[in-house]
Parts: sequence; C-alpha cells; structure tokens
Amino acid sequence: MSGQERERDSARAWFDGRWLAADAPAIPLTDRGFLLGDGLFETVRVWRGRPFRLESHLARLGRGADLLGMPVPRDLDSVARAVVDANQVGEGGLRITVSRGSGPPGLSPPDPPRPAVLVTAYPYRPDPRWIRDGLSVRVGRGRVAHSGLTSGLKGLGYAERIQAWKEARGQGADDALLRNGRGDLVGASAANLILVTGGAIRTPSPECGALAGITLGVVSEVAEELEMPVKRGPCPVPILTDAQEVVLTSSLRGVVPVVAVGERPVGRGRPGAVWKLLRDGYRSRLEKETRG
Repeated sequence: MSGQERERDSARAWFDGRWLAADAPAIPLTDRGFLLGDGLFETVRVWRGRPFRLESHLARLGRGADLLGMPVPRDLDSVARAVVDANQVGEGGLRITVSRGSGPPGLSPPDPPRPAVLVTAYPYRPDPRWIRDGLSVRVGRGRVAHSGLTSGLKGLGYAERIQAWKEARGQGADDALLRNGRGDLVGASAANLILVTGGAIRTPSPECGALAGITLGVVSEVAEELEMPVKRGPCPVPILTDAQEVVLTSSLRGVVPVVAVGERPVGRGRPGAVWKLLRDGYRSRLEKETRG
C-alpha cells in the first residue's frame, strides 16, 4: 500500500493536494473563498457508490474556472471517485469546492493564482415526501443577476438564495422561486425550474440567469426522446398561473414535482403525468450509468 493510499484510508476529505480527516482545520485565514466568496463549487449525486454525470460537472466547473482565471487540477475525476470510496458513500452527495486560494488583503487576486480545492462526500437521501406529496413554493423577493460578469456561474456566494429559501419557509412553503432583474423567473433556491404549459415544456435559459443544470440536461434528453422538447427562454411570473405542471430539478433532489405556488394549486394539486415520465426517464439513466 502506498503512502497516499494509507493517508486516504485514514482520512475522509481531500484538500489542496492532501488527504485530511473531515474535521481537520485546513482552510487558511487568508483564503478568498472564505473571505470573499471568490470561487466555485459543484454538487454531484452519488448512486450505488458512483458519481452520476461527474464528467459533466467537471466540464461546467472547468468552464467557470476558465472564466475566472483559476486553474484546477487535472486529476479531479480520480480524486472525486477516491473520496467517495474513502467515505463509503453508496447513496449521497459529492461536493467539489474551488477557491481562488490565499491572497493579499483587498480585492486584488494573487498573481500567479494558486487555487485551493476541497473534495468531500457524504450520505444523503431525498425526503420521500417530496415525491409522494410534492412541494409547495412561493415567488419571493429574491433576485438573481441575468447579465452580470459572473451570471450563470455556480459561485460560492449563496446568501441571496439562502435568504429567499428562509423567507419562503417562514411563510409555510418548501422553497422559493427567484426572479432576475427583469422580473422573470430564474429557478428555485438551489434547483432549476421546468414549466409544463399548453403542451410545451419551458425552462428559464442561462441568458435569464438560470444555471445550466446537469440534472436539467438529463431531463431534457428524456423529454426529447419522448418528443417533448424543452424550450429555453424567458418565463414571466404569470406563466405559473397557466402551468399544468411545475417541476424542480437538482443533483441531490433529482426530479421533484411542485403541487402549489403560494396558496394556488398547480394543476390538480398533485404530482402530474409529465413529471412522472421525466422522473422515470431520469431514474433509468441514473441506474444505467452507475451500474457496475
């Protein structure tokens, strides 16, 4: 057994090129991700001990890192799988966090950049109530930029989304729907949004401020096979009134039905037929692509 393998077997997290215990102090006091939210992250679903669509997540991370000028290690694929194995996660989540690293005080980034990468994995199982009963959401005050320099990146700064979620929960809902500066829908606090209306499937596009979701991409593949192509573009709030079904997609939740927006039921107030088709197709891909 190599020295690195021995380190991995006694540790649970990978940070800045070395194996650590999950609760070990590791992040420097000058780290820009901690101080300024200067970084990116990816959350990957783990099923049967295998990360689902890891390559797609790493590609999105790479695109964001290129835009921010932050190099990332080339061996993240093998590191991520090793962290899942070290934590013996069968069903759960994998998180890859990239900070710009330490730098001088102020906004000036370090030159040359030396990003710090943290990889962790953990057990997680979605609440079965979400599938059985569906979720309720509210259109809150939360806003997401649709035309900023970092619009569409999966950045570390989630304060706006967290506050929107807290506000919705305080009003008795499960989640919040956020809007962009034009007032159009962007998505939920940590999920993409799908609307089924007039026989069509619609979702906010990246140009509206929506994240290019990995799970949304899987669902889009399913929809196209079912000859229900997904139309991406602006989704004004009033479209919620006409929607026969509303669906949220995210890596950890999967494909979840929404049965109420505020006090108004969506459709018949229960999970719909299109949602079931999309979820079944997603689940089929999840099972197939993680089969040993």
